[in-house]
Amino acid sequence: MAVSATGNPFEYHQQLLTKKAAKGLYIGGLFALALVSIWFLNEGNWEFDGKTLWGITIMSLASYPSLMWAKRSEKWLPIFEVSTLMAIPQYALPLLSHPLELRFYPDATISKGALLIAIYTFISILGFSIFRRPARVKKILLTSLIPSKFYYLGHVGLFISNIYLFTTTFYSIIPSGLERILGALFLGLSTLSIFITSHLWGLKLLNPSRKLLFIINIALNTLMSFLGLYLIMGFATVFLAILSYSSARKQIPWTVLSVFVFIISILHLGKAEMRGKYWSSSGTGRATQSYRLKVHEVPSFFSEWINDGLKMERASKYSNIDQTSSLERASLFPMVCLAVDRIPREKGYLMGSSYTGIATLLIPRILLPNKTSALAANDELMIHLGLVNPDNITVNIALGLPIEAYVNFGFIGVGILGLLLGAVYKNISLLSQNSPQFSVVGIFSILLLSSTAQSGQNAAVWVSTLFQMSVICIGAPLLYKTITSSPLSSK
Repeated sequence: MAVSATGNPFEYHQQLLTKKAAKGLYIGGLFALALVSIWFLNEGNWEFDGKTLWGITIMSLASYPSLMWAKRSEKWLPIFEVSTLMAIPQYALPLLSHPLELRFYPDATISKGALLIAIYTFISILGFSIFRRPARVKKILLTSLIPSKFYYLGHVGLFISNIYLFTTTFYSIIPSGLERILGALFLGLSTLSIFITSHLWGLKLLNPSRKLLFIINIALNTLMSFLGLYLIMGFATVFLAILSYSSARKQIPWTVLSVFVFIISILHLGKAEMRGKYWSSSGTGRATQSYRLKVHEVPSFFSEWINDGLKMERASKYSNIDQTSSLERASLFPMVCLAVDRIPREKGYLMGSSYTGIATLLIPRILLPNKTSALAANDELMIHLGLVNPDNITVNIALGLPIEAYVNFGFIGVGILGLLLGAVYKNISLLSQNSPQFSVVGIFSILLLSSTAQSGQNAAVWVSTLFQMSVICIGAPLLYKTITSSPLSSK
């Protein structure tokens, strides 16, 4: 296996990534952007209405950072670039596909909502572009925390995480309080393991046996994550693996991506019906999982789920039943229209109310047992928008950071949020490109990259999840290094 002179395989990264590979990814991205635009225009009989023009505008803005990252063959992980790409499935494609939900809103409201997303994306790109000098940090934050001899043990870390996931999925033997702590621990372990192994694969530094073990472990991890009828964690697992591989190879594994998107689409279509069968509610709280499968029931469970998904797909194609596609269900744009339609016409701005609880979420529950849930802020947003009954909240509706900023402070809040996130992402990118991949800064950049898969969450959930993983993945090894003064990086 080829490595750098220092023996660190991650330093081989820049040797492998030639300008030719970067140029190929750039040209491929331009081709994909043009192909998607042409396809939707053709589907709409080449009618350039407002929705189509706004959809193409948002898609172009969202693609620009990633295209520039590929064209310039940047050294940093594409954290900001991927975060802006998420605007394509959430906002751009729903506009181009003219979903049924938008028929309830006048063109002026749709244009206002599209303008909100365009402003947010443009200003975040502006903030990312104008920030050119990273902040100074202490040397210890740039020191490697993980020895290079552990790089090839990623499949072992993922296997250990799978053992914990298996235990909590099929058995009730871990106390709930301890389960939260261990959950954060093993989520951090699996995140780092997936990133390291996928990155090594992208650098052509994995042998066939390690590749096979990785595929088996990541498949098991994803399937067990799906058993709770939540798709987000399994999606985040594969999403991170593809991102890590692609950032190293500067190539997108289109076959794997296409197969996974197809599977997710079918499961997404059947998710509501499965939740109706397997979830229950007390009438005063959210509908939640009310079952615990046996191991031998897993095949029949997924068979039932796939059948429900295929049934919903057939219903949408061959009947007059009004079914929504998986693309429409992934869309946040109807929520954008709802927000700009009702705020401030029907209700005033929250003036930062949904952000006030974030600080307390960073305090361990053992020190603050009665602290509010990270979902409390999302509940407040849903109630304010009239989406749920405050006395009986049984659902959790994804809204996303731009909507939350608008509901709190209007267009000014959206602009400030975009500028702030763009500058923060650029600072992390500049620091990480000249730091060891597994320094404090490097690990934090990995966790940020992983968090882009949950961009539909509100700020409280996003910050608290990122904080918990940082405590485990950064705090623990940093504390050990500080106490022992022992160099953890291999010489």
